[in-house]
Amino acid sequence: TTPLLERPVGRGCIIHCQLRLIEKLDTEPIAARLLRNLLGYLADYQSVGRKTAVLGGSEAYRTYLHTLGLEFDKLAAEKLPADLSNYSLIVCLDTIADTINDTAKLRKFVERGGNVLVHRASPEVLDQLRAGFETDLISQPYAGSVRRAEGDDPLLRAITREDVYWLGTHVGIGWSETPRAPEMVDGV
Repeated sequence: TTPLLERPVGRGCIIHCQLRLIEKLDTEPIAARLLRNLLGYLADYQSVGRKTAVLGGSEAYRTYLHTLGLEFDKLAAEKLPADLSNYSLIVCLDTIADTINDTAKLRKFVERGGNVLVHRASPEVLDQLRAGFETDLISQPYAGSVRRAEGDDPLLRAITREDVYWLGTHVGIGWSETPRAPEMVDGV
């Protein structure tokens, strides 16, 4: 019963138009204008953002993510769902589920344009990533304070030096310099 309806479907949309635009093109200027606007809208259509999922992590971790304003689905740590197409970001905290099939699902997800953040990956998780994504990632123990790399990478533009210069325990008199924290990461 509506003359014009937009229906999002997956990552695209369908416009249902019951208006007699083609029939009235020659006699009604607004019909031509409306048809041009509809075609322009569809040509530039940007899909609505897909969802975020969190895999692993404690309840406190997920609560903190909510306080940051992140809306997400909690995925079961035992097995990834068969269909990940509704997600644009999957945050994995020290897990990527239990099987190599799950790593293959993640790889297909990334190849289709999805993003994965692997936070605090254990050596076992890195082994799964190395096998599933066919990369040569290795982890080595790291002692010392973290430093920001130099360069003009878009990711580096979002991280300041102060973001990675955490302070350690102050030693000495009050005006002496506080050393940088050496225990920011387990491995690199």
